[in-house]
Amino acid sequence: MERRARDADRLAALRLRMAIGRVLEERGTEAAAETVGAILGIPAHEVEKLLIRRQWREGDVRLLETAAARLGVPATTAQQIGPERPEGGPMTARDEVTVRDRLRRALLTFQAGQGHLLATHRQLKGLSAAEAEAFWAGPGLRMEKGLHAAAAEVDAAFKAFSAAGLVADATDRHQVTEARRHLADGG
Repeated sequence: MERRARDADRLAALRLRMAIGRVLEERGTEAAAETVGAILGIPAHEVEKLLIRRQWREGDVRLLETAAARLGVPATTAQQIGPERPEGGPMTARDEVTVRDRLRRALLTFQAGQGHLLATHRQLKGLSAAEAEAFWAGPGLRMEKGLHAAAAEVDAAFKAFSAAGLVADATDRHQVTEARRHLADGG
């Protein structure tokens, strides 16, 4: 009976952590630990442990519920959030790996495209204006279209990643923001 209660607490804590993470990510809050720490009145380093802890600790659910309520996370959202497949149903470990791998590949492709485009810009500095324009009308245009497609894939992969209840680290979120900025600028 006690084990069943702890398992329920673990699940509730996981869902609350994910809900809090999503709300903070949607708001663009970079200093999550400080924000939640101010809400709960505990030091930021303790909040970091609370938000990433994988081991069950008594009192975590109560603290997370308090933080979620003060952040405005709807109670139903915190209860319902969990990894789910895009088609519905629970997400398996294989599905999670697939979603994570898609985002990783998209980010690597976008990053490589950015590097290639930057290197090309540097190489073209010595050419005449007519030669540079001819390049950008042919191979350069294909490069730009490829980078735009890579940015679109990053955006789609990140949406699937977030919909699965997964949380990206700061570096990945920065690259996603770069890709979205590229799309917004017309790529």
